Amino acid sequence: MSNRFKGEWWRDYQRGLRREKWRVLAPDRLSILFVCAGGVFALLAVALLVGSMISEWRSEPKEADQKRAPAPKPFKTAWEGIIRTREDLWPILKDFDPLLYAGESGRVVHYAGKPLTVKTGIDATIQSAVAGLLQRSQTIRSAAVVMDPFSGRILALAGYDQNGKGNEVCLQADFPAASLFKIVAAAAAVEGAGLSPDSPLYYNGGRYTLYKSQLNDKRTRYTHQVALKEAFGLSINPVFGKLGSFTLGQDLLQDFAARFMFNHPIPFDLPLEESRIEVPQTAFGLAEIASGFNKRTLISPLHGALFSSAVANGGVMMVPWLVEEVKDDSGRTLYKAEPAVMARPVGAATARKLRVMMQETVKGGTCRRTLKRLTRKKPFDTMEIGAKTGTINDPTNTHKIDWLSAYVIDPDRKEGVCVAVMGMHGERLGIRAPELGRLILDDCVF
Repeated sequence: MSNRFKGEWWRDYQRGLRREKWRVLAPDRLSILFVCAGGVFALLAVALLVGSMISEWRSEPKEADQKRAPAPKPFKTAWEGIIRTREDLWPILKDFDPLLYAGESGRVVHYAGKPLTVKTGIDATIQSAVAGLLQRSQTIRSAAVVMDPFSGRILALAGYDQNGKGNEVCLQADFPAASLFKIVAAAAAVEGAGLSPDSPLYYNGGRYTLYKSQLNDKRTRYTHQVALKEAFGLSINPVFGKLGSFTLGQDLLQDFAARFMFNHPIPFDLPLEESRIEVPQTAFGLAEIASGFNKRTLISPLHGALFSSAVANGGVMMVPWLVEEVKDDSGRTLYKAEPAVMARPVGAATARKLRVMMQETVKGGTCRRTLKRLTRKKPFDTMEIGAKTGTINDPTNTHKIDWLSAYVIDPDRKEGVCVAVMGMHGERLGIRAPELGRLILDDCVF
């Protein structure tokens, strides 16, 4: 056998073996191929199914999420939160008439198309009596405020104006404070300068004048000596003029005026004008301010009541309030008054000394012919009465203005009232403020 033949034969033999191997392995490879293909199709099917389930799961909210979802907020009516401050009461009380709002049941008013029941602290009997008294007072304009100094409740808010709109007079700061400012000056003298009601003081000339010649320390045989409480009770201008010029000064007077709420808004349920004062630097200007002998220190009758209320209440001035509560037509309370402290102009010790001075006004001062008469009657014989008066012309020198700021209290039980009365008179004097105050206390309140 040739080598070539042998080589060809070998190669043919090897090719035959490979073909034989392929014939043996071919069925197994096809099986594997089909298995792999089936697996791929199965995976694709599973992927499509899972994708569909995920899509449906995302499109529908979970039950747990539905439980955690916040509930919709309830519908808020127009009245929720409408009365947040006292200024929110102003439009509700537009054209306010105290007598119409007096009484236990209150008054129904309509505001923004909604019925509201407004109940005030006004005493109907006192309000009616005081209003009738002012109408008979023969004054051009007059005002009276009766309040509880311990809670700030307004019991009566009455005004008279011969041209109408009398109820607004109580809230107008258009009237010179006159000697009512001596309450502030006396507070500064006691707490700021260390004086006492019995401190001796001196003056020359008349009690109710104020000249530059009276503002000196010269003492002659005509010089008068008085205690501070007597000077306060008799409202002696030169004594307080000298205190303002030489003892108190501008800074102290400004400080105590601010403590008594001058040049500061007083929160109230109706628009209340701000009382104004300008304390000058000159010696004579300070004398005028301290004695009240000027026409630039302007207050409202309501503010006048707050002067005596702070003294009666141990140096604490409460926020005055008129409206006790406001309810909507469903009975829901939208507003309720809560007694609150507005200022502490003086300490309790100073307040006690100021009460001594205001009692002196009744015992032997400018109220000895009016309020002193009450001390002999019940129930006043067991109560403490203090007051301060004031008289001055208006800024135009056309009308005379007089004042009374007084308190009647049982200091042990912390009960009683404060009253402020302002009267403006023409050529013919009507009933003076101290006498109006006596009538209010005797015939209207007690």
